[in-house]
Amino acid sequence: MRIIAKLLFAIAPLIAAAPAVAQDIPSRVGRVAFVEGQASVYFDPDAGWEQAYVNSPVTSENSVWTEPGARVELRVGGTALRLDETTQVDIARLDEDALEAFIPRGIVSVRVRHFDAARRLVFDTPYARITLRGDGRYRIDVDPEREEARITVFAGDARVGSDSGRVRVRANQTVRIFGGDYSSYVVESAYADPFDKWAASRDAKWVETRSVRYVSPDMTGYEDLDSNGSWQEEPDYGALWYPSRVASDWAPYRYGRWENVRPWGWTWVDDSAWGYAPFHYGRWVYVRNRWAWHPGPRQARPTWAPALVAWVGGSSFSVGVSSGPSVGWYPLSPWDNYQPWYNASPTYVNRINIVVIKQAPRQDRRQWREYTRERGITVVSRETVVDRRPVQQARIEVRPEQIRQAQVTTAAAVLPPRNEVVQRRVSQRTQEAQKTGKPVPAPRVATAPNQAGERPAGPAVRPEFTRRTPPAAAETPQPAKAAPPPVQRVSAPGKAPPAREAKQREALTKEASPPRTPVGREAPAPREAATPPAREAPPRTPATREAPAPRETPPGRETQTREAPAPRAPATREAPAPREAPTPPAREAPARESASQQQAREAQAQQQRQQQERAGQQQQQAREAQQQQQQRAADQQKAREAQVQQQQQQTQQRAADQQKAREAQSQQQQQRAAQAQKAREAQAQQRAQPPERAQPPERAQPPERAQPQERAPRQAPPAADRPARDAPKRDDKDKDKDDEEKKPRGR
Repeated sequence: MRIIAKLLFAIAPLIAAAPAVAQDIPSRVGRVAFVEGQASVYFDPDAGWEQAYVNSPVTSENSVWTEPGARVELRVGGTALRLDETTQVDIARLDEDALEAFIPRGIVSVRVRHFDAARRLVFDTPYARITLRGDGRYRIDVDPEREEARITVFAGDARVGSDSGRVRVRANQTVRIFGGDYSSYVVESAYADPFDKWAASRDAKWVETRSVRYVSPDMTGYEDLDSNGSWQEEPDYGALWYPSRVASDWAPYRYGRWENVRPWGWTWVDDSAWGYAPFHYGRWVYVRNRWAWHPGPRQARPTWAPALVAWVGGSSFSVGVSSGPSVGWYPLSPWDNYQPWYNASPTYVNRINIVVIKQAPRQDRRQWREYTRERGITVVSRETVVDRRPVQQARIEVRPEQIRQAQVTTAAAVLPPRNEVVQRRVSQRTQEAQKTGKPVPAPRVATAPNQAGERPAGPAVRPEFTRRTPPAAAETPQPAKAAPPPVQRVSAPGKAPPAREAKQREALTKEASPPRTPVGREAPAPREAATPPAREAPPRTPATREAPAPRETPPGRETQTREAPAPRAPATREAPAPREAPTPPAREAPARESASQQQAREAQAQQQRQQQERAGQQQQQAREAQQQQQQRAADQQKAREAQVQQQQQQTQQRAADQQKAREAQSQQQQQRAAQAQKAREAQAQQRAQPPERAQPPERAQPPERAQPQERAPRQAPPAADRPARDAPKRDDKDKDKDDEEKKPRGR
């Protein structure tokens, strides 16, 4: 049992360390989204500073540097970091819980669009720690020459922690922190410069439309999908994204290069500006003669992978290339599981494979495998991967028969190891140095950036992140580079913005006058060296003339000067020890006390002068601030008056327009009334002519139409009705006879 216990005790650290190594793989990674000019990145201490490319990954313990005239934009999910020229940013920590960075020098603009309260967003400077607390636009300036840091909040909320205390920075405010021996801060009004306008122009291109429906804003690179492709729904896959404006022979993981990045190893860096999210999340599938990206179900926090591909090659894989062995790969389909080529925990792998579709498509099961493998395979020589050369330029054409015969293998069987890559880089640098005649630049590692006062001619030395990162549990953290504790803290009023000229004069006075802390540290030196000057007591006798006590008692002084010559000879011969020992300390003690008092008085006077200068500067700044406020109030009053005048003009114009509209409406109504009156008169005239309209009844001849009725008597009606019917006929005949009788008479 003791042996078993010893074995368990021995392997316990190994068991505990195994999952720790697997959990070190980060699942949240940033990228270099934009590069203007010359910029460098720091991935590996063995490789040193290297050229920055678009879509280069950025993770913990990475650094970015911009040369003069250059600008760079970093993206981490819904957060953008924009670096101005001669700026260095050291990413101390980037994982699921926090983004912590150290800014030794330069200007950084931060745009937070999707803030997560569960994640810390912290930026350290040599003089203060800045914590961002919400969505907004921020700017951080660090000037080591002036020992000054500044945080500007255009929109949002921030906290600043330094030796002067903890300060809240609201929207449209700027807090300037002064470092050095005496930490202080002032609050100013925010203002924008050309760099802020450039950052605002970059924000204007950040448009979100359909992509946020299918992918999370926490997916780095999602912002480039809407402007470079289109979304469509497919019954077998769900939402698919189709890239636009690609080459005819384009395929995933074909236009770009391979980079060896810690801790994953070989990582794909695509040439396309949008080529980050589709190559580190989800899968690819060939649908309707086009390549489409399958992001899978929407996840709040997706997991990042260096490249979602399967490898083809090995000793049996030969494509007839005389330059050496070949390496091939093809994109994984939605039905393929991802197998990492680095140490990772099962939880990490399962989170990546959550997008895998369990059911096969409705079409032929072999079809999607053949399309994905045969149409998407890319083969290059092994030297192309080692030298990190562009893949498309070194691509090898392979026949379909060779692709079908090739077997899928592990990455370790085809990929070069890291040692080979490092040796190749060193040899390349040696060759470049021999061509140019310059010495080989060795990678540098230090514990601090360049010293203040030095103009950075190149990338600053990479700091040691373990020392720069403050403890995460500290609620009010200290600055990244702690200054010595000052004797007395001086904090300027909150509404007094200092001028740059006053700050420069203050810096010059600090350099010209000795600091306070060195005075207190040099004071003990004369006290320790007080015993050697005791042996040289006779030469120091003139110093007694400056002592204030002998001046007040001249008689005693005369007795001492008269009696001194007589006992000097016997004092040195008979009893040197008892007489010389007491007299030097008695004379030197007042001198020491007076010197220390004089130094204290000088320090106090200097402090008073500095306080007076600062008070004068504060008054000047207060007057300037008051003038600025008055000017702003006058400008606001003018703006309000102009606005009121504009509103009055608009109101008058609207009233005139309404009056014109009413007049036009009344005219239309009058015209309609006149037309209606004319219509009524016409109708009345038509009604007033009844004879003309009564002619049609006269034209109808009732006798002719009534002829069928005359034949009715043939039906032999009843005898009772005959007299009544024949009566009108007889009357008509009688009338005709009378008329005939009257006619001859008239003639």
